Amino acid sequence: MRLSQRSEQMIEILLYCGKAYGYWVLSSGAADAVPMSRIYAAKIINALSNGGLIETRRGRQGGIRLARAPATISLGAVILLADDGPLYQSARTVDDKPFAQIVRSATVTLGDIFDAFTLADLLDGDTIHAVIAARLAHRTCPLAAAAGRRLTPTPSSGI
Repeated sequence: MRLSQRSEQMIEILLYCGKAYGYWVLSSGAADAVPMSRIYAAKIINALSNGGLIETRRGRQGGIRLARAPATISLGAVILLADDGPLYQSARTVDDKPFAQIVRSATVTLGDIFDAFTLADLLDGDTIHAVIAARLAHRTCPLAAAAGRRLTPTPSSGI
């Protein structure tokens, strides 16, 4: 399983745009806020634009802005766009082994969790812990279902 630095950087640029939702912001401002080089930021912005998540405009009145409302942009979609594929890919050709099935199930569950959260959830930083607890309280982990355990954050988990 992997979450790339690129996916985190994409989310950070989207958050920068989301804080000024409806307005054009400078791509250089996004690069400085993340922080990253302006050249690399241009590559990330191009990928976000090609993915339909942001709009770009050149010129004096130009910049970048979200193409959609923050509540319609799932974290799962951003991660999929950033990593060009699944969160886990086996190096083996035979995935019928029990461990591979467990990893595949965990990957699906992780993907579902990322899909359940949106950019708007991250922008509402004051209540993000309550949102996480509420969303995860309704999700039963397929691997722990037999034991009757639920995916709920514990005080020591840092969520």
